[in-house]
Amino acid sequence: MWEARWWCPYECVAAEIRGWAMLTLGRPCNSRRPNPLFFTHEALESIFPPHSLILDKVMSKWSNWVMPLLTDALDALKQQLASECQRVQTIRSEKKKYADAYNRYVVLQKELQERAMKIDELAGMLGPEGVLEAEKEDSSDAIGETIEVHTAISQLRLELPLWKAIRWYVSYVGEARINDVLLFLHALGIKDANRNSVESALRKHPESFVMRKAKREKYISLKGAL
Repeated sequence: MWEARWWCPYECVAAEIRGWAMLTLGRPCNSRRPNPLFFTHEALESIFPPHSLILDKVMSKWSNWVMPLLTDALDALKQQLASECQRVQTIRSEKKKYADAYNRYVVLQKELQERAMKIDELAGMLGPEGVLEAEKEDSSDAIGETIEVHTAISQLRLELPLWKAIRWYVSYVGEARINDVLLFLHALGIKDANRNSVESALRKHPESFVMRKAKREKYISLKGAL
């Protein structure tokens, strides 16, 4: 019903145009589907002689029906633009409202990721048995509730870079001899650690470690805080 009402006035105009074209020119107007926007001023002048009464009458009917359609379309565009802009203003207001909470969320998420990496390193150094002992000694049960969502401890031990274990120990004691580092690594259960592997790890990470010699001993310290 809506479509019929929409096209009915234009059907009438188009029918009149076709009828007048038949009477005036003796041939039909080429338009199977009446479309009022098709009949521009130039198109109508091509059908009817210029400055004729028939052309003036057709143009009058054409303008009466087509111009309201164009006006409605332009008004709809303006209304949609206003609606979109209003929604943008609402979104901006909501963003300001939640900005502090979102910024806090970002900070906490970053800290969570950093601490998760540290937990992996610590668990990898302690190994499965060491983590189990720490869990039993933890009265808060935080270790048990946190570690269970992480990678298997044995896998963390295999993936642990030797230099990170050395870095943690040196950060704890401040300065250490290579022999002291080896004793620590062996206590962790890293049995394959030896002097050559420790010195190789130190050479590969000059950005983290400082070495100095005192008599025949080599002392290791960190360049910066962890």
